[in-house]
Amino acid sequence: MAKIYSPYDQSSRSPKSLQQFVWFNIMYHLIRRGRENLRLHTKQSFAVRVDLTGRKYVYQEQDELDKNHRENDHPFYSSGDGRTYENANNPKLWPVRAFELYLSKLHPSLNLLWQRPKALERFNESDSVWYCNSPLGKNTLGSVMKTISVDCKLSQEYTNHCIRSTAVSILDNNNFEARHIMRVSGHKSESSSIRPYIR
Repeated sequence: MAKIYSPYDQSSRSPKSLQQFVWFNIMYHLIRRGRENLRLHTKQSFAVRVDLTGRKYVYQEQDELDKNHRENDHPFYSSGDGRTYENANNPKLWPVRAFELYLSKLHPSLNLLWQRPKALERFNESDSVWYCNSPLGKNTLGSVMKTISVDCKLSQEYTNHCIRSTAVSILDNNNFEARHIMRVSGHKSESSSIRPYIR
């Protein structure tokens, strides 16, 4: 995790590192599926809210259909209870601020959330727009974690799906009940969905 977060720094950031930081936090804390619906995310898919203690967090604003939740399901798929909070113990890890910065730097003419980052040679941190008027492709989005693995020189090339299984395992190891994990992950069955991850 330390290696994954290391390229993103509040004092020295690039469009690519900011995007990867925001993407990873959404995938990890909201226990997202590896490839599902990434290409459909818009600037309105996630939002910032303040909890009862005054802490800001990122959450999924819009419901969506996925592998476990189809149009004929009742009730309609809820977006889940996952939240990405700031890390008060590490000022470099500000996922809410990073998310807000990311939204502010997206190309205004394109409503999709995952836009192609500007090339470094065409980028200046003072630019009002850091991303191009073109979305990231389905294959690029499907292999973001592999790209992060290579960029951060991790011990192996991880898949997007590894994030989901890691998040479920960490919650289970910290004695969260399966029903609470399922509220975040969107799993419908403990026996057929949660337990295989934990094993």
